Order: sequence, then structure tokens, then C-alpha cells
Amino acid sequence: MAVFHALRKLGYDHLTLEKIANEISISPAALSKRFGSKQKLLMAYIRFTIQQTKLVFERAEQSPLSPLAALREVFVQYSRIDPVSLANITSLYLAGIADPDMYRLSRKRLQIIDAEIQKLLVKAMQNRELKKCNPALISRTLISSLTGSIFVWMRDQDRDLEEWIDDCFDVVLKPYKIKGGAANETRKH
Repeated sequence: MAVFHALRKLGYDHLTLEKIANEISISPAALSKRFGSKQKLLMAYIRFTIQQTKLVFERAEQSPLSPLAALREVFVQYSRIDPVSLANITSLYLAGIADPDMYRLSRKRLQIIDAEIQKLLVKAMQNRELKKCNPALISRTLISSLTGSIFVWMRDQDRDLEEWIDDCFDVVLKPYKIKGGAANETRKH
């Protein structure tokens, strides 16, 4: 969590082992001895986020909510952050594109997110919330829509991020929703 808090405050470019060490009140030397470098520490952090991502989706699958409502909640829980913090956290993944190891792990996380979204979409079809559709295509479209909305929101907060998320779900899923289907409402009122 120290990496998360430091990253959230500073962003990737301003993050140092010393600043992370200050977050957990240990010496930078101890942190350096444990991880060796900022890059190795961030790799460990990304591996941690992969495990957390898996846990979030496991909870969504076990949720008493409908599959679509549970999927929406996965994204809404990440909307409870200010735009500067979200931009700073995102900076790690953007900077990681240039590093092959970080890119590989970030890509793995995205593949997990995609696969888990597809699972929930299949459950939504089985639950008669959605008509038969291509879960891979819908997942990619939903991820793209949500990611774009997040980037727009970071620059323009006239609306809550949760409203943007609702719009993404409504527009992307509307053609596939079964009228009167089980738990068809994903938007919170």
C-alpha cells in the first residue's frame, strides 16, 4: 500500500525509493536492499495489483447482485478517487509501456480484466439480462469506452465519474439488454 499511496500523491515520474520508504517509515536503504531498484519495486506492486484485480472480480462473481450490476460495481468502486490521484496512478501504466517487463505485467492485468468481464457477460446472458452476444467484443468495447471516459473525466469533472461509468454501461449494453430481463437495471438512482 505504501507504493499505492506514494504513487497516488506523486505519479510515476516523481516516485523514488526514498519517497516510498517515507510512506512506510523505513529507511530507503532497507527498501533498496529488499527490492534493489524502483523498477523492481514497481514490478512487485503491479504483481500485487494483479492479485487484487483477481480478488475484486471473484467478489463480483459471488455478489448477490445481478452479473451486470456486479460488473458495474467493479468499476464504480474505482471511481471514488480524485482525478489527480487517478492520473498519478495511471502514469505508472503509461510509463510502463516503454519497459518490456512492466508492459508484460500490465498487459497480463488487462487480459485478466477482459477475461473476467467476459465471464460476467456470459453469466448475464445465462441470467437473461442480455441477449446472446459476443462477450469478447462487448468486453473490449466496454473497456475502451470506460478507459476513454476516465481520461476525459480527469480533464473535465463537470460530471461525476460514476455518471460516466453509467453512460458507458448504458450505451454499450443497451442493444443487448433483454427488456424486462432479470435485474435489467445497472444504473443506480
